[in-house]
Order: sequence, then structure tokens, then C-alpha cells
Amino acid sequence: MKKCLALCFLLFLTACSGGTTATPTPAPVASTPFQGSWEVEAVSTVAPPPASSVRLFEASLVQSEMQVDSTQVAEFYYNATGWTPPVQLCGEDGCPIGSTSLTGTATGTSLSFSVALNECGTIPTCSCQGKGTLANGTISGTFTITGSESDAGTFTAIPASTLSGVYTGTLTTCIAPKASGCTSFGSDKASVTFSQSSTTITTTLSGTDNGTFTSTPVENPFVGNAFSFSTPIPGGASWYGYYDQTGKYTGVKNSVLVFAGNAGPSSGMFMGLLEGN
Repeated sequence: MKKCLALCFLLFLTACSGGTTATPTPAPVASTPFQGSWEVEAVSTVAPPPASSVRLFEASLVQSEMQVDSTQVAEFYYNATGWTPPVQLCGEDGCPIGSTSLTGTATGTSLSFSVALNECGTIPTCSCQGKGTLANGTISGTFTITGSESDAGTFTAIPASTLSGVYTGTLTTCIAPKASGCTSFGSDKASVTFSQSSTTITTTLSGTDNGTFTSTPVENPFVGNAFSFSTPIPGGASWYGYYDQTGKYTGVKNSVLVFAGNAGPSSGMFMGLLEGN
């Protein structure tokens, strides 16, 4: 009789609870999962490049609800078996950082986007469309390029590294600037202090060609792992930089490749490599 009463009591509790099992609550998704700086590695499947070669895009994305935008996208090419340095600013032609833009739509962890690109063969721009999915901090997907340059392939995007600290090395500098470029180059030891959190870059150069001077802090934009910086040396020299924390592309951990940023024939020219202390 006691066993029967106990069984009836259990059946009563089950009936009251509806006999259902609690469903685990899914992990929350960040409201702006694509917000931040990214480095995109793109590989063509139409005309596969050599195994040592990839195309790199740097973008700082701003997400507002479903809208994702970036007014600045920097482009680099990587080729480990034929170029010095292995990373080149927009290939051998050179182009200014921030000359392209991205617009996209996010749905949860999925992103569809369109990018306007410079240096597309014989026309000024072409267009790249893509779709990707964010998982475990990485965006993976496919892309298609239309215009005078037709291409398609796959891409992987990872968060860009944070650049800070003191970096030293030897840079090529212009000692005879002119409106169309530079007629004579020198070599200066450089010490550059970067602070990405405040976007302030402090630059100090010293050498026998241009004398010794210290620049005042200058605010410059960061786009993914790409940035620009300048100093008040004769001619108002400016540079583009590419930061590689792991050394995957530059071959040197915690290093910065520096390219000429001034207008003229020397624009985009490789000027030297800086190593972090």
C-alpha cells in the first residue's frame, strides 16, 4: 500500500510539471560580432596562385545592428618566393591605404558584403562580393571579383593584432625631395614608438643624412594591421606600415614593414623593416 501511495505521489508531481525536460539556453551571440579590426587572407580558386602567395586585406569594421561598414580597406600582396620584402603594398603598382571601402549586412554570425577595390587592371576600380560566417573568432567564406579583373575564391579573416611599443631599424629616407618624388635617398636609423589605444604615434629618427630630430605626437589611422605615419623632416616625409605580430608574412616576429607614402615615383617603395624591442 505504501509503495502504491508513493508511486501515485510521483505521478502527481510529474503531471503538475507537465512532464517536460528543461532545454539548455544557447550561448548568447554578441550584438555586434563583426565590430573591430580584421586581417583577411584571400586565395583564388579560379587561377590559384603559388602556394607561397596570398592576397591580404586589412579592414576596421563598424557594426550598427545589421549594418556593417568600413570606409578604409588596405590591400597587400604576399609572395614568399620572389619579392623583397615578401609583403608588397597593393602589389608592385602601389596605392594609398584607405582607398577602398566595404559595406555589408550581418544576420547573426553571417555576413554578406561588397568591397570597392583599386588597382584593377585597366580601370580604376572593380567590385568584390562575399559571404562569410563567424565561428570561434574567425570569419570564413567565399568571394567573387567582377570588373576588368575577374576572380573568385575563399577567404579567412582573423582579428588584427594590437600594435604598441618601441620599434627600431634602418629606414631609407629622402634627402632631396621634389614635387614629383625624390631625387636622392639616404639611410637613417629609426626609433618609432607606437600606441594604438590612443591612435597616437610618436616618431624619432636620427642619422647623418637628415640630422637628428624628434617629432611631436601625431594621430594617424589604423586599418587592420595597416597604418600610416609621418614626421616633420624636410619634405614632410610620410610612410605606410604593415604590422606582423607572428612573423607569418614578414618572416620576423613583432615587425613592421615600412613603405614610402609621399606622392610621386617613390610612393609605395619599400623603405625598411622595424623590429619590436
